[in-house]
Amino acid sequence: MPSGAVGPYLAARFPVPLMVVAALPGGAAGLAHGGATPATLAACAAGTMLLFLAQRLVDDIDDFDRDRAQGRLPERVTRAGMVAGLVLTGALALLLGLPGPAAVLTAAVALTGMWVGPLVARHRALRRPVLLFVLYESVPLAIMVFPSARVAADAPVAWGAALTVGVVLWCAYEFWKFSRKPGDSGYTPFDLTPEGRVRAAAVIAAVGAAVAAVAGRTGLLNGPVSVATATVAGLFCLAAAHQAGIRDRRGLPPRWWPGLPLLVILPSVVAVTAAATV
Repeated sequence: MPSGAVGPYLAARFPVPLMVVAALPGGAAGLAHGGATPATLAACAAGTMLLFLAQRLVDDIDDFDRDRAQGRLPERVTRAGMVAGLVLTGALALLLGLPGPAAVLTAAVALTGMWVGPLVARHRALRRPVLLFVLYESVPLAIMVFPSARVAADAPVAWGAALTVGVVLWCAYEFWKFSRKPGDSGYTPFDLTPEGRVRAAAVIAAVGAAVAAVAGRTGLLNGPVSVATATVAGLFCLAAAHQAGIRDRRGLPPRWWPGLPLLVILPSVVAVTAAATV
């Protein structure tokens, strides 16, 4: 991507506040395990942010013609430029995974999955909600596991604990995905109705709360982190479940707060609680 187009593209499609939100899970996961150095925590946060930026680039490359026609991309941004940006972003994320082979592998899985999902979605015979869910949503799961794998290069981290932290943070991401664009009947991920999206968000938050609670009982998360995380996820589950039972005059769930708060609050709770207790 031409250097003069990088700033306008990031400002339009991946601004600084979003960079901070994308980096939060990486830092939180690094703190959750304890023993990570400041340099490792920085690599976790930066690597997670870069992988989410790569996901944004892949989506924009796939939707380039539509986004350009709708004026959603700055004029100086080209498809070739975004591909070059994607290569650079992916390479940096892989480098940040070093010296952990598991972290490099996790980043590679995420980057590969970003391309596979859109390719499969283009084939009508393969466009099945369950298959697409597995293909698309395994990418953010791999991204959320990346920081734990990176910490494991410097300090002992059980894979059960790494997967637990990854799944809990993934639930926060999925809650955001299904509850974003509230009241927009045109936003139908996996062919879900607006009501179905709110219900899916409630179920996902419940899964996050349950995983955090069980992890605390089994020692995969320390007690305070487990209790705080399960409580936050549980409150969001109750809020979404309550919202799913409300109807406006059109018979649809009314506009409500989108899920971005959970994607900010839950990693922050993990980070603060872990830093205070690990």
